[in-house]
Amino acid sequence: MGNAHHISADATERRAVIQVADTGVGMTPELVARLFQPFSQADSTLDRTGGSDSGWLWPKGLVELHGDITARSAGWPGAEFFVVFRSHG
Repeated sequence: MGNAHHISADATERRAVIQVADTGVGMTPELVARLFQPFSQADSTLDRTGGSDSGWLWPKGLVELHGDITARSAGWPGAEFFVVFRSHG
Protein backbone atom coordinates (compact mmCIF):
# COMPACT_ATOMS: atom_id res chain seq x y z
CA MET A 1 0.00 0.00 0.00
CA GLY A 2 2.77 2.50 0.82
CA ASN A 3 0.62 5.56 1.51
CA ALA A 4 0.40 6.98 5.00
CA HIS A 5 -3.14 7.73 6.15
CA HIS A 6 -4.21 10.03 8.95
CA ILE A 7 -7.74 10.30 10.32
CA SER A 8 -8.76 12.87 12.91
CA ALA A 9 -12.03 14.05 14.38
CA ASP A 10 -13.15 17.10 16.31
CA ALA A 11 -16.55 18.03 17.67
CA THR A 12 -18.22 21.12 19.09
CA GLU A 13 -21.81 21.80 20.08
CA ARG A 14 -22.73 22.78 16.52
CA ARG A 15 -20.64 20.47 14.32
CA ALA A 16 -18.38 17.45 14.02
CA VAL A 17 -15.43 17.40 11.62
CA ILE A 18 -13.68 14.31 10.26
CA GLN A 19 -10.45 14.81 8.35
CA VAL A 20 -8.80 12.08 6.29
CA ALA A 21 -5.37 12.74 4.79
CA ASP A 22 -3.00 10.55 2.82
CA THR A 23 0.41 10.80 1.18
CA GLY A 24 -0.60 9.28 -2.15
CA VAL A 25 -0.10 10.77 -5.59
CA GLY A 26 -2.33 13.75 -4.87
CA MET A 27 -4.65 15.49 -7.31
CA THR A 28 -4.39 18.40 -9.68
CA PRO A 29 -6.68 21.40 -9.06
CA GLU A 30 -8.68 20.33 -12.12
CA LEU A 31 -9.28 16.86 -10.69
CA VAL A 32 -10.28 18.26 -7.28
CA ALA A 33 -12.78 20.54 -9.05
CA ARG A 34 -14.51 17.58 -10.74
CA LEU A 35 -14.01 15.00 -8.01
CA PHE A 36 -17.66 14.97 -6.94
CA GLN A 37 -19.07 15.12 -10.47
CA PRO A 38 -20.75 12.03 -11.95
CA PHE A 39 -19.05 9.96 -14.65
CA SER A 40 -15.57 11.38 -14.19
CA GLN A 41 -12.31 9.43 -13.80
CA ALA A 42 -8.95 10.68 -12.65
CA ASP A 43 -7.10 8.91 -15.44
CA SER A 44 -9.08 8.05 -18.54
CA THR A 45 -6.05 6.31 -20.09
CA LEU A 46 -6.35 3.33 -17.74
CA ASP A 47 -7.93 0.23 -19.21
CA ARG A 48 -11.04 -0.16 -17.08
CA THR A 49 -14.00 -2.44 -17.48
CA GLY A 50 -17.30 -2.06 -15.69
CA GLY A 51 -18.09 0.45 -12.99
CA SER A 52 -20.31 3.48 -13.09
CA ASP A 53 -17.58 6.10 -12.59
CA SER A 54 -19.74 7.53 -9.80
CA GLY A 55 -16.62 7.90 -7.62
CA TRP A 56 -17.23 10.27 -4.75
CA LEU A 57 -20.72 11.23 -5.94
CA TRP A 58 -22.64 8.82 -3.69
CA PRO A 59 -20.66 9.58 -0.49
CA LYS A 60 -21.17 13.30 -1.17
CA GLY A 61 -24.92 12.75 -1.50
CA LEU A 62 -25.08 10.84 1.79
CA VAL A 63 -22.97 13.35 3.68
CA GLU A 64 -24.93 16.32 2.35
CA LEU A 65 -28.05 15.01 4.09
CA HIS A 66 -26.45 16.32 7.30
CA GLY A 67 -23.36 18.28 6.33
CA ASP A 68 -20.73 18.75 3.64
CA ILE A 69 -17.67 17.05 2.19
CA THR A 70 -14.74 18.81 0.55
CA ALA A 71 -11.35 17.82 -0.80
CA ARG A 72 -8.09 19.62 -1.34
CA SER A 73 -4.74 18.70 -2.77
CA ALA A 74 -1.74 20.65 -3.97
CA GLY A 75 -0.61 17.78 -6.15
CA TRP A 76 2.15 15.55 -4.80
CA PRO A 77 2.07 14.33 -2.11
CA GLY A 78 -1.37 13.50 -0.90
CA ALA A 79 -4.85 14.79 -0.50
CA GLU A 80 -7.15 15.78 2.34
CA PHE A 81 -10.86 15.16 2.68
CA PHE A 82 -13.05 16.98 5.19
CA VAL A 83 -16.49 15.84 6.30
CA VAL A 84 -18.46 18.32 8.40
CA PHE A 85 -21.70 17.27 10.10
CA ARG A 86 -23.88 20.11 11.40
CA SER A 87 -26.06 19.91 14.47
CA HIS A 88 -29.75 20.38 13.82
CA GLY A 89 -30.57 20.94 17.47
